[in-house]
Amino acid sequence: MRPQREPRIQPQRTLAGAGAPWHARARRRRRKPAPNAPGYTKRGAVLTSTQERASQAQDLEVGIHWLAATTQVLDIDHVLDFIAETLDGADFEVIESGVSGYTRTYKTLYNLRIFINEKRPEMGVHMIADGHACESLGYNHLQMLFLGMQMKATRLDLATDNCPFTPAELQREWIEDNVRTACKPMRDARQGWENVRTCKWESSPTGDTFYMGSRQSTAFARCYDKRGFTRFELELKAERADKAAQLILAHPEQLIENTVGMIREFVDFVDASEDSNRSRCSFLPFWQKFIKAFERVKVQLTPRPELTLERLKDWIEGQVAPSLALYEMAFGNRDSYDDVDLVVSNGQKP
Repeated sequence: MRPQREPRIQPQRTLAGAGAPWHARARRRRRKPAPNAPGYTKRGAVLTSTQERASQAQDLEVGIHWLAATTQVLDIDHVLDFIAETLDGADFEVIESGVSGYTRTYKTLYNLRIFINEKRPEMGVHMIADGHACESLGYNHLQMLFLGMQMKATRLDLATDNCPFTPAELQREWIEDNVRTACKPMRDARQGWENVRTCKWESSPTGDTFYMGSRQSTAFARCYDKRGFTRFELELKAERADKAAQLILAHPEQLIENTVGMIREFVDFVDASEDSNRSRCSFLPFWQKFIKAFERVKVQLTPRPELTLERLKDWIEGQVAPSLALYEMAFGNRDSYDDVDLVVSNGQKP
């Protein structure tokens, strides 16, 4: 076992006379990738090849725009060492706060953040590479960090730029239900919108954004044109994000195919008037131009365990019992029919 050593951490400070934060110095010390280097782009972490790009009628660029992942294999010292070596000796700023139950943050180049909770080591070491971090690090560094630290993704955003459609076109066809998707109609929708699948439209002086699906689900998408071109982003979470990240980061040569294929698994825009079976409907012209001949890519999720009486008993005793006790304290009437028994009786009615 190699001896433990203190991670390379520096408190937040400024350079004498320069007024620049410490990480600005670290950024200058780090050699920035050349603009034409593989995995570097101003629009996110992408990897394209001449052959792949030549196969596209449009100039699609695809890449990772957000990556959140956790490792249960390495402790914080080894994680910081690995990142410092991967990023050529990056320093870390310590912040005594965190997110999602983590209580300490280590921030380094390009706003790459590492989180821990020393009192709950079972939470592991969590990493968040936001849009800026993905854009600056590039695909190759994200691949090394994710695979090298044996991480499991909790969120993955895949971005596709230069799409041959506008947010307004997607909104129109979505509302007309010319889609093949698992997204459900909106709850509590106002009159006239009861059958419209969950969506949201935002417009601002900088551009338009159309959201598809629910942000609380494990698959969600948005399309916007705020940068002068149309970007389609697919946001995946939980197990769906991890299976997709393993596929995307293990097979760089299939980045375009897998990204477009996962978008197709979330939604296809079709002419629903052709057939009641959406799988037999032809694609709308703008969508056909976008997807080309790429097939749908479905990540295989772990099947839900079969519900048995024993599992139901464990769930009631572990999850429901405390709520029932509180219910009895608040609403129980000892002089009449027991309220918990009444709840059970109501549950037995057909």
